[in-house]
Amino acid sequence: MLWGAAAFLLANLLDECDGAVARLTNSCSKLGALLDTLTDCIVHAALFLGLGLGVTRVYSQVLWLFLGMIAAGGSIFSCALDVGGVTPWQAPGSAGGSEDKGSLAWVAEWL
Repeated sequence: MLWGAAAFLLANLLDECDGAVARLTNSCSKLGALLDTLTDCIVHAALFLGLGLGVTRVYSQVLWLFLGMIAAGGSIFSCALDVGGVTPWQAPGSAGGSEDKGSLAWVAEWL
């Protein structure tokens, strides 16, 4: 479990670093923003599922695996609803802002 916690910490640190580098080099894109959101979703769902599995193994109670699966599903559902709000980074002082679009409308526009 300690290795899993360390991997999650490292994944979040690298996630923050790649976003900062993309902003500093002005190399942000819609695809990058989408991929960042989707990988965050996968990491968080895996975290909840892993927690449920780990606690189930320690306490031998399947309830924890079930709760982990529910939390992972909720994370994926939340991500699917949030993808519609993903917008690429804009330079400070640039005109305009993020448009308010419905869930998943942004993905349809990108495709």
